[in-house]
Amino acid sequence: ANFVIGTVDQLLMAALQQKHVMLRHLGLAGKVVVIDECHAYDAYMNCYLDRALNWLGEYRVPVILLSATLPAKRRTELVTAYLNRKTLPDAPWKTCRSYPLLTWTDGKQVQQTGIPLHTPPRRVTMESLTEEQLPEMLQNALREGGCAGVIVNTVRKKAQDLAARLREELPEFEVLVFHAQFLMPDRAEKEQRLMERIGKRSTPAQRDRLIVVGTQVMEQSLDLDLDVLVTELCPMDLLLQRIGRLHRHCRRRPKPLQQACCAVLDTGEEAFDAGSEAVYGQWLLWRTRKYLPRSIRLPEDIAPLVQQVYGWEQEAPETEQGEKLRSEYEQVQEKKKDRAGKYLVPQPEVDEDFQELNTL
Repeated sequence: ANFVIGTVDQLLMAALQQKHVMLRHLGLAGKVVVIDECHAYDAYMNCYLDRALNWLGEYRVPVILLSATLPAKRRTELVTAYLNRKTLPDAPWKTCRSYPLLTWTDGKQVQQTGIPLHTPPRRVTMESLTEEQLPEMLQNALREGGCAGVIVNTVRKKAQDLAARLREELPEFEVLVFHAQFLMPDRAEKEQRLMERIGKRSTPAQRDRLIVVGTQVMEQSLDLDLDVLVTELCPMDLLLQRIGRLHRHCRRRPKPLQQACCAVLDTGEEAFDAGSEAVYGQWLLWRTRKYLPRSIRLPEDIAPLVQQVYGWEQEAPETEQGEKLRSEYEQVQEKKKDRAGKYLVPQPEVDEDFQELNTL
């Protein structure tokens, strides 16, 4: 096929030891590969993505990687993998905080440019919230109409229970639930319904007094437009992705909701929510909580906030608690990489006489 649209796991399997894996390589050679949301994978998946990039770079296959919230360290790793190198010399492109930013390879050279914006920035006010305060906050925010989104990190422990609680305490509002554990036909139907109710072309009547409780499936790709957002604490890059659903399009909004506001749902104490901790670990949640500002200017603050949370290598040693959390996080990442490495195809060997698949 000249054009193929698929999920990222189909590309990652080009790096997996399996029968007839070369057929996948043949299918990729001669294409232009576009990978969306490349920040969203864990250490295990990233090992397979990096190895796939090793081979795509060796085949001279152009690869376009897209992300709105990519940490600088991960950007360097992706470029290094595509060039099939172990390391690259220090250069300004590795730490640049311009936004939007375009980085590309030209042969063995890496080049970069910032892209000027001609639209005014948006300011989002941030506030902290506990689960006990949530019903009153939503009732007050939607007193003159509008819609709200509540994005949490787990289905059973949070989304379902929270939706049931809101239905009980706020009977005057309609509460919908959207997560990834629905059967695919049901999920597709619910997604279509959401797009009609709070998408770009939704009307005030469709949006009025609606609360959507969802999980990470609301985080990216869906063109949802929320009047107010509540999000459970999560790593900074994902938090910014969720904020991207807030005041996404120009429209007239109820007076209390004309200023974009994001409430971060936290425990109100030093400990983290058990479900969130199980999904993301303590270290990134701790770093995000540490650097969470009172307001965010979009898009100027996106790169600085992401690099603050993920750029701990350039910082002075943390507190004793911080060092402990960092050590635990890095050990978990290494274990994931070790597990992934057992089933990776070998790296391509650099051979000047090698005839690339896309030239055959």
